[in-house]
Amino acid sequence: RERISAPQCREVNELAARIVGDRPERFGAFAMLPQFNPDRAADEAAYALDSLDLDGVALTASADNVYLGAPALDPLMAVLHEREVVVLIHPTSPPYFGSLNLDIRPSVMEYVFETTRAIMNLVASGTLERYPNIRFITAHAGGAAPYIASRLSDQGERFIPNLRERAPQGVLSYLKGLYYGTAQAMSSSSLRALLDFVDVSQVVFGTDLPISPPSLVNDSDDVMQGFAALSNDDLERIERGNALQLLPRLLA
Repeated sequence: RERISAPQCREVNELAARIVGDRPERFGAFAMLPQFNPDRAADEAAYALDSLDLDGVALTASADNVYLGAPALDPLMAVLHEREVVVLIHPTSPPYFGSLNLDIRPSVMEYVFETTRAIMNLVASGTLERYPNIRFITAHAGGAAPYIASRLSDQGERFIPNLRERAPQGVLSYLKGLYYGTAQAMSSSSLRALLDFVDVSQVVFGTDLPISPPSLVNDSDDVMQGFAALSNDDLERIERGNALQLLPRLLA
């Protein structure tokens, strides 16, 4: 994969800040960080948040097999924790995917597993315990995490050394504290599994635009509108209210 350099991230973030500055009532933006260079990522996060006033940060689940939760990313996590930042976790294809010899695009299923690996590593490393002020939104309804939550908890707490010391609240507690975006995860079965695991307050509507077609947004909305277990108030929270709680600047 092509590495995104620190200067490229700076250019993107300054452009985003100008767009938001021109229409603050219309737009918000999350910072892009040079995640391949953790030290520079921390510096760029501080600049984007303090000097550019961007609304949050977007991170990939991993970069060069360094997953979120790795000790190398602690300086970045400290910056984000201090500022109580909203962080969107979005997957990408890991560098080893080609060696699996699968004639399948990584977006078909590997993205789901990348997200799940990052979530579990954030728990197992103690990152979520040490930096509780970071509000993480996981793309694609958390990958497979809600569906296999009990396995992550049982197997993790039995077989990951010292997990209970690093994650004293228990795996399920940390998973339930994350936010889950709905993009690419809207079917009645996936929505039922997600809402059976977390409260409606932890779910935010996602689109995956412009990578996904606009029709997917309408299809996702149709699934939610037709889901009998969701009240009108629940729908308002998922489609708008929960995001505004995370990003209150946009209430203005």
